[in-house]
Amino acid sequence: MLHWGMDSIIRIPLQIFHENIGGGILPIEMDRNSKDQGTTTIGNKRPGFLCWTNNNELEEKFNKFDHMYFGNIQFMICYAAAGTRLRFFAIDGSPNTNPPSRLVSLSNQLDVNNRRDRVSILCIVVNIARIIRTVNNTIPEMIIPLGKRLKTEKSMITILSDSVEKRVSVEYLPFAGNLDGRINFLSGMYEYAKGHPGLVQVKEGPSVSRQGIYKVVLETRGHVCQLSNEDEARAMSQNVLTGLNWLHKGGYVHRDIRLPNILFIPGDADCKYVLIDFEHANVDGLVTSERLKDWDNKTLTEHNEYTTQSDLYQFGKMLRDLDMVNSEAGRKFLDGLRDKSINIQNVLHHEWFR
Repeated sequence: MLHWGMDSIIRIPLQIFHENIGGGILPIEMDRNSKDQGTTTIGNKRPGFLCWTNNNELEEKFNKFDHMYFGNIQFMICYAAAGTRLRFFAIDGSPNTNPPSRLVSLSNQLDVNNRRDRVSILCIVVNIARIIRTVNNTIPEMIIPLGKRLKTEKSMITILSDSVEKRVSVEYLPFAGNLDGRINFLSGMYEYAKGHPGLVQVKEGPSVSRQGIYKVVLETRGHVCQLSNEDEARAMSQNVLTGLNWLHKGGYVHRDIRLPNILFIPGDADCKYVLIDFEHANVDGLVTSERLKDWDNKTLTEHNEYTTQSDLYQFGKMLRDLDMVNSEAGRKFLDGLRDKSINIQNVLHHEWFR
């Protein structure tokens, strides 16, 4: 790699501190965009390395700090390198900073071939470690690898600064026997969900490439849903069931109600949780012979139909598995979903939501 020597003199001391002090006190993770040749990094906003690189691109890579991914961090420590020379900077991410003053120099120009400069670099790295330790409480717990393709079991997810791109080989796309019909169905469903709370919002509708790759670009960005108490479970339920209710009114069923298919949207006071991943969806009442892994013998009707009631049953099953709904009203709610006495017309009027 072009700056391997410089990376090492910065990376190795930080890694030693991380291993000996403990990750909880010095939370760092090493990563480099090995494919960065200038325009690549700007395009997907993925930084070049840990404290992160290239003088001409620094401000373009971090033209704003999105609290969705950066938390309450007000600055980013970085370095710019050219040949054997480098210089450390801080990018001021506070909202009132004018662009000309965003890049703040933290050091003079240093040369790794100069012994005294190498000592200076090590001293700066020690101070960086001290800074990381000081701001530890403001660093987000979840690391979001912007611009990096994340491979799941059957899909590829790329999280960008303003969208999320999902790709699936058509061989893994459910109900793709009639591919054109399936794409039209999913396009209609994503379009139907537009503007409605509790549902993922699409930026670019579904399409299939010549290579047989299904692609959809989503406007909704968020974090993995992690609940810690009944109040949070109630808020999530109200948001997601609001979205699910709208889908059901349109004749759609989701069919894959699971916690991984629910996102938490920080900073959204009105709707903090949304239901995502429509790719397993279909019409209400479809007879099916194949079952998803989270279904059980009560999911389908006696005629093997997946209905709106099946969605509610699966939602209740997911809530029970969380094991955090313990109030009397909450237990009644779970019982009603399990015995299917609660339906889409009355689910949001249950006493648990009052």
